[in-house]
Amino acid sequence: MRRALLLAGVLWITGMAAPVLAQVPLTGRALGQGITLEMHTDQASNTWISTATLTFADTGGNRTFSIDFVTQFPAAGQRPARSRSVDMIVSEHQPTEKTPAMSMRLNGVESLPVTPRFHTSRSVVATLSFDEFLRLADATTVAPTAFNTELEFSLAQIGILRTFADQWTKPR
Repeated sequence: MRRALLLAGVLWITGMAAPVLAQVPLTGRALGQGITLEMHTDQASNTWISTATLTFADTGGNRTFSIDFVTQFPAAGQRPARSRSVDMIVSEHQPTEKTPAMSMRLNGVESLPVTPRFHTSRSVVATLSFDEFLRLADATTVAPTAFNTELEFSLAQIGILRTFADQWTKPR
């Protein structure tokens, strides 16, 4: 009994017990629905920016979620290198969130159609090392928890993330 209490005390002091106490009960589950990829260059830094967006819908139909995986690597003309890190941005979208109005005018008269979306304030971000991202993409199941909801990646989403991971691994 004394050993058990001593071990519990050591775990508490070293902070190993904190994650167990910090767990928040889940209030929902959201299943993976889709994935898109966007790539563009940042002229100022001469880098490619690649974003893979996964979408999720909760089982109650009340909320949707998105996870953006964002990475950067050198654009043409720079020394080839693979990405060093990937930002994982999880956003919760409320059902009352309507598509925002946005328009764009070119040369004072020409209209350019755009499809806006909210970049919601209900977002959290974590930066993963590229090796951690590769581990995530290589997993057979992926289910992060955010906003008290488990976001379960579909098999198709994991498969496409593997393809992105392969593309992002290759030096440019």
